[in-house]
Order: sequence, then structure tokens, then C-alpha cells
Amino acid sequence: MFKQWLSRLEEDGWQITLGEPGGSLPEAIADRYPVPAAWECFIAPVQQCVSGDGTVRFLTFGDYQQEAEDACWNQFERRSTAAAGNDEEQCAAVTAFWNYHLPVVICSGSTSAYYAIDTQFGSVEYGTAAEPESPEVVAESFPAFIGKIISGEIKL
Repeated sequence: MFKQWLSRLEEDGWQITLGEPGGSLPEAIADRYPVPAAWECFIAPVQQCVSGDGTVRFLTFGDYQQEAEDACWNQFERRSTAAAGNDEEQCAAVTAFWNYHLPVVICSGSTSAYYAIDTQFGSVEYGTAAEPESPEVVAESFPAFIGKIISGEIKL
């Protein structure tokens, strides 16, 4: 499945850099999320995976170590927390949502959006900046998500 995924993305003009697996997620991520093994094994050899126009990227282990304000892995959570301001109840709701949603793809084109793994149920969900805590399920699992990319059902 990995090779098919690579081929599909390369056909679509993606820039992909592979390396030796061996990196790992930062401890803060591993502690916060029950990370699905299927995703972790899948993304481990990927150093960079960005669409040809630079607007979509699969997050890699290195991305979870960066805290750049505009393009960080948890940018949607940060924006929602900032929008909640001093509303402690709203901040708690935002944190509770993101404690079970691990972003794995970030889209920064005309629609700012993300794909995240719901770590409670294993599904992959799609959300937008307009309503980040109201995503829709697009695949019942990470392998099913990759299958839909390969088949062209999901276009990134």
C-alpha cells in the first residue's frame, strides 16, 4: 500500500523525501495521543511529503517537533484556543476535542483544512478552519484513508 500511495502522489506532482525509519514522535505527542501503529509505521520513513503547489502536506515526525506559529502541526487547536479567549469552558472543550484528534495532513490553500485521526475510534476526519471542531469522517481507518487517496476518491 505504501508504494502505491507514493506512486499516486508522485503522479500528482508531490515532492516526497524518504529516509531511513528510526525517528520517533516527540514525547509530548506520544504522551498526549494513543498513536495508531498503522499510521506511525506508515509515516516513519517519510521526511517530507508536500503537494506540488506547496499547499498540502502530510505531517512527518519532524513536523511535530516544530512550533512555528503559522504552520505548526496544531495550528487549528491554537487558533480555536485563541478565539475562545478567556472563556474557560470553551477552552476546555477545544482542548478536549484536540486531545483525541491527531492532525496528519494540513491544507493551506484556498480552504484552510486538515485531516486528523480520531484516536478514540481510529477514523480519519476532515475539518476546516471555519469549524475546526466539527469535522466529518472521511475514512473508517488510516489504511482506508490511504486506500481512498490511491483510488482517487480523496484528492489532496
